[in-house]
Amino acid sequence: MHIALLSDIHANFEALAAVVADMDARHIADCWYLGDVVGYGPEPVECLRWLSELVHAEAPESWVLGNHDAMLAGLLAEYDLADTNGTPLAAIELNRATLLTQPGATAFWREQFTDDRARPRRHTVDGLDYTLCLLYTSPEPTRPY
Repeated sequence: MHIALLSDIHANFEALAAVVADMDARHIADCWYLGDVVGYGPEPVECLRWLSELVHAEAPESWVLGNHDAMLAGLLAEYDLADTNGTPLAAIELNRATLLTQPGATAFWREQFTDDRARPRRHTVDGLDYTLCLLYTSPEPTRPY
């Protein structure tokens, strides 16, 4: 069984499409996503559509939030943002403005980008005698980002 591990798309759908095409060519159907679907790039709607239709719909427990996703959802505390320069914050505001013009994409992130989604996800894989843990940066539950 092959599983693709993806992260840090940052709203770059062109790059995501290239990776998905490679996954298809290799017959890799399963994908675990490790965060930051939104961010610096210009295509958050397309990237969120991919996450909602091709990852979340197939396996809702196979993805976690990244810090940019958490910024979009307003989940980060002031101390988490203190060391962040203005570039990601400006990018998130541009992504948010784009997403607000697309009700389907907005509904998905408003429903799914929650504190619970930032918690590590544990998986077992047939044939392996151990559990894998999907997380963004820290297994510490009080500071998941």
